[in-house]
Amino acid sequence: MHEYMKKECSLTLSEALDEFYEINKGYRPMADKFNIMRSHDVVHVIFGADTTFLGEAVADLRSMYSSDIGAYNYVRSYLIDSDEELKKFLKSIQSDFFSLKKIPHLLYFLLYSFVILLPRILWDNKKMKKKWNFYFPESFMDKSLYDLRKEYNISLIN
Repeated sequence: MHEYMKKECSLTLSEALDEFYEINKGYRPMADKFNIMRSHDVVHVIFGADTTFLGEAVADLRSMYSSDIGAYNYVRSYLIDSDEELKKFLKSIQSDFFSLKKIPHLLYFLLYSFVILLPRILWDNKKMKKKWNFYFPESFMDKSLYDLRKEYNISLIN
């Protein structure tokens, strides 16, 4: 398990994001260029999600329902209104998830996401003190994940 995925991680948000980009080598250039990508990557970090199919499901559902961007604005700005370069990058990383060989896995994870994961996230949201700021202030980069998770009462789904 990566350090940023541990409940009581003492890394700052900046250090944890660096760890995330060390693990996911090709993501930083897009995040440096597109704020929505960086914010999505921070959701991975703050909610302790990796980039497996399940981790992406957690990050997308948390972005939509545990942050202040909301489902409509998230889908619209991330998947519909985004720049062509970002869309091309997203297609390149999604192709691994959506190959014909992986259709049974995809169907399982879609079912799992909506039947188990989404209700769990909605339940956890009731415990949160406030929704995560999707476009968070830069001052958060110097705060520890432990303190941010405590401030928002964020629980991790591992």
